[in-house]
Amino acid sequence: MEPPTSVPRYVYRPLENLTTIRVLALHTAPVFGAPLKADIVHIDRKGLLLPASPNEYDIDAHEDAPACRSYEAVSYCWGEATFTHRLWCENDWSYLMITPNLDVMLRRLRRPHKIRYLWIDAICLNQSDDLEKSEQVQLMGKIYEHARKVIFWMGEPDGEPIQALYDYIHSIVRTDQADLKHLHARFSEKYPGALYNYLHRPWFWRRWIIQEAILAADAPVLCGGLKINWRVFLDVVRENLPEMITTGVSSPDQPTQSMPAQEVKAVIAHISALSGRVYYMLDLLTTFHRSACSDPRDRLFALRGIALDVYDGIDFLRPSGDISFAVDYSKPWGVVYTDFARACVEAGHGRHILNK
Repeated sequence: MEPPTSVPRYVYRPLENLTTIRVLALHTAPVFGAPLKADIVHIDRKGLLLPASPNEYDIDAHEDAPACRSYEAVSYCWGEATFTHRLWCENDWSYLMITPNLDVMLRRLRRPHKIRYLWIDAICLNQSDDLEKSEQVQLMGKIYEHARKVIFWMGEPDGEPIQALYDYIHSIVRTDQADLKHLHARFSEKYPGALYNYLHRPWFWRRWIIQEAILAADAPVLCGGLKINWRVFLDVVRENLPEMITTGVSSPDQPTQSMPAQEVKAVIAHISALSGRVYYMLDLLTTFHRSACSDPRDRLFALRGIALDVYDGIDFLRPSGDISFAVDYSKPWGVVYTDFARACVEAGHGRHILNK
């Protein structure tokens, strides 16, 4: 049955405490084109480590939804901020407007017979509440860490040879070193620009995916209905990209020419940096300077969760060089940058900043 057309928009309930998060309980559907329906449930992340109790873990779920015992966190690119699609909530009594990219992603992730519990920032954070966002963004590292699984969504194939590319990646793993050059040449001749296009999908250059990729040791990468393991993809590309490029992997607008050397270096450095090294804040800012975000404040906030030397408030046990810096969306970006620069200088990094 189709949802009613005259219903109010979904109203977020405040989170109960600092360890509570929202999780999307995505309802089942037998066909891809069926209306998207879900409940937004509150769970306590601490409670996921304890024995199941529906009253404890499913505070406001629809009565047909079983208790949420775990959730999957999704890493994706928002795309254009055009909210043209509806997600029906609360047994069709309300709805949220979502982007086309989020709409198709939810349809791909939806199961035919079992509710799927997902943490998706665009839905699970009240985007109009700066205080909540400030608190939750500081916890995003923990949210991804506590997830049962992290899923990387690349979007739809859009006519690109994604299956061939994934098969190529797996073939590299199985091919002897002596035969790799021929494998690279055959693929680049048959599918010129395929790897270039894939590595320039918006997901790879979105600032928020940096911590998501680094914190997710073993995640499935989905492109439409196709899948590859993140660790397999990352290891193969990081170790073979120079050869894959120099044997003719070309840009789509210049199919007979290889990528410029400077671009090759930039892509290699970026992909390698996503492998999960130990990072400090100023090094993160240098390493990922090309990664983009729509909100200028997120150039700092998006990296905070993986910076070992950043903390919130006063902690006398922290090393003297650590930076005291909190997420605060109530401040304009100019104030945020000024506060961060001041905190760096107070922590003794003034010379480091000037040298950069």
